Amino acid sequence: MKKQILYLFLLLGISTQAQWTLQNSGTTENLNDVYCISADTVVVVGNNGTILRTTNGGTDWLSINNPATENLHKVEFADTQTGYAIGDNGTVLKTTDAGVSWQLLTTTFPEDILYVSCTPTSVFISGKNGMLYQSTDAGNTWTNIPTGLTDDLKVKMTDDNTGYVLISNQIYKTIDGGYTWNPISWTDGTLLYDVQGNNSIVIFESNSTFSARLTQDAFQSFQSIDTPMLYGELIKLDSTNSFWLPTLVTSCMVMQPVIGKYDISNNEYSYCDLTDLLYQSQNYVYFTAIDVYNETTYVIGVKGMIIKNPIGTNCNNYVNSIKDYNRNQIKLYPNPNKGNFIIDTNLKITSYKIIDIQGNSIINMQIHQKEIDVSSLQTGIYFLQLFSEKEVYTQKLIIQK
Repeated sequence: MKKQILYLFLLLGISTQAQWTLQNSGTTENLNDVYCISADTVVVVGNNGTILRTTNGGTDWLSINNPATENLHKVEFADTQTGYAIGDNGTVLKTTDAGVSWQLLTTTFPEDILYVSCTPTSVFISGKNGMLYQSTDAGNTWTNIPTGLTDDLKVKMTDDNTGYVLISNQIYKTIDGGYTWNPISWTDGTLLYDVQGNNSIVIFESNSTFSARLTQDAFQSFQSIDTPMLYGELIKLDSTNSFWLPTLVTSCMVMQPVIGKYDISNNEYSYCDLTDLLYQSQNYVYFTAIDVYNETTYVIGVKGMIIKNPIGTNCNNYVNSIKDYNRNQIKLYPNPNKGNFIIDTNLKITSYKIIDIQGNSIINMQIHQKEIDVSSLQTGIYFLQLFSEKEVYTQKLIIQK
């Protein structure tokens, strides 16, 4: 299978804004999740209790007053009216009017909540240190589910009994509502990104290269997809049997934001380089979430970034040239790591830089050794940029303590 990074450039004289548009969110807070109630009614959550809402497809974004002050990580709706937003220090918000107003639910959760998952009859929340709770009465009361796990959990339930979670690149499945978790046999290092029911799950490898596996029978069999897309953390399956991937590539010494779309039925890719569009107002872009309603797509990110594609197509016609780069030229191991890793390369690297997900350059050093100690950094996702005399190479760095 061919492993590569695609470097994408815009076709001279054609603007990406013909399809993708940068919207005015009215905030500079980092945005963490987006949920489409319809193509026009959308709710976004972010840091410091930020909740944004539009009812006209993003022409206007309203900041919604709510009782939360903590960072909000995830928002999900059980139906068109009832939704939940969760965040740090056990924060759970609920709306019953499609996001117009929110109430803070009374809970005794001891940890940060990282994920909320709604089934037709229940709400599940999961988070730090193996935490999993279930509510069968729309959030009025919560039952603690002892998972037997100590890792941070982002549990995706497809019904009241069946769910999936990723722990240390191993996929676990429950069939008893979260009380028992069993690993799914898998030989690759894998990452689970989107579960849209038992028959549509996308998996990406987490080694030095990325490729896709699609299962349509709840992990009984897999279809291998040879995809050149990089940094595949934000996968979203839509109703047209396609998946979308906001990602970052490196070209001309800068990180370039790219949206990729893969049509599963026709085995076709399309790509759009959004560098010109997004760098109009920001020096750095990091995508955090994506949601699709029918074929209308919203992508959000740091510093209040919201972009929209209203027509469901991508802009592969804008691509002028493609440059291959073999990621095997540079290997980082272990990755994830606890703050110490080795750079394995034959390239002549003169210096390196580490950038956090907010775009801040936090470490700049001349490189004299292959083993790097960044144990002072907190758990999270970073980007390692390696500089030679003429080129810059970027790889994702994951620190897990």
